[in-house]
Amino acid sequence: MTEQTDLRKNVDVGVVHFIPLIKPKIQLPFKIVEKVVKNVFQFRRKHCYRGLEMLFPEQQRKEMTAELLRVAGVNSQKRPFELCMADFRALAIAYNKFCIENPALYQYDFREDLSLKNYNRKQGIDLSSLKTNLKAGDGSAESQTFHK
Repeated sequence: MTEQTDLRKNVDVGVVHFIPLIKPKIQLPFKIVEKVVKNVFQFRRKHCYRGLEMLFPEQQRKEMTAELLRVAGVNSQKRPFELCMADFRALAIAYNKFCIENPALYQYDFREDLSLKNYNRKQGIDLSSLKTNLKAGDGSAESQTFHK
């Protein structure tokens, strides 16, 4: 027998059929639950707070993540695969409350922030002066600092 034939004998096959629950375990909008779970598993082998940090803008990341974990009552040293359904429910509920208080969090995606930083770095745009000028209310092209 060839090696390829031997490999075929060791394969187990099964069919799985999923039936959705009538009442979901976490009764929040799917997009909120999906965002929390996806971010938690972003860094599967790290502690869960690493992935949760990505839910928040960089300036507020550490404080907001600590507050989220405190409100949810979840141990920050757990790894994503150690979290149970109750932990995910608590995190999603706490994050939803944060989003209600600050609606901009609904739209926040760290990947877009990262893409913008990378784009600006490639273009030679100094983001620190750009942010300073925008906060001052002067968004004109002349006030932006460029490095070439």
